Amino acid sequence: MAKQSKNQELKAKLAASLDSTAADDQPKSPRSAETARKTAARAPSSPPETMTAASSETVTLQSNVEAANSVVTTSALLAAGAGAIPTPGWDMAAIAGVQLKMLADLSKLYGVPFTENLGKSVISTTVAAIAPGMVANSSFASALKIVPGLGQLLSLIAVPAYAGGLTYAAGRVFIAHFESNGDLLSFNPKKFSSQLADELKAGMKKVAAVKL
Repeated sequence: MAKQSKNQELKAKLAASLDSTAADDQPKSPRSAETARKTAARAPSSPPETMTAASSETVTLQSNVEAANSVVTTSALLAAGAGAIPTPGWDMAAIAGVQLKMLADLSKLYGVPFTENLGKSVISTTVAAIAPGMVANSSFASALKIVPGLGQLLSLIAVPAYAGGLTYAAGRVFIAHFESNGDLLSFNPKKFSSQLADELKAGMKKVAAVKL
């Protein structure tokens, strides 16, 4: 009798075990599958390395442009200040020195090979391309500094404006050229003729807005 009872108990346990296994093997309901998909979609995924690299490159390019624009603006104001030097000849030499230093700084910033002789040649052709008559006018205005009174007054107004505007325009086109992966040997100011005219006006306005 006890043996029969024990057999019945074993059969009951075996049946319960089979029922549990069958329940686990049954397919999940559509609602459960949908819940699993939503959970997987919400799981955070690490960004691809290519996206991280592209973002870093964009930040670097932006910082280069900002630094370059800062160099150009500062150089334009320095050139305008040099234009206020009262001694004819000395002012033009100081302006040329500021422009050469600006080009050297921009070249270094963009990793462009620079030499003093090549820099002087590029600057002279660029300034001449901006406004051929303006170069002559600025030289004439500088010469007026030897004329007492009105001559000196006119020159001290005209030369700083010319110097600042020319320097700013030249610097801005250098940035545009370097941003397109150009170098000093491939620079052609004629390609930037329309931009040079616009940047010249913008540069003179910047100088006029600052009290030197």
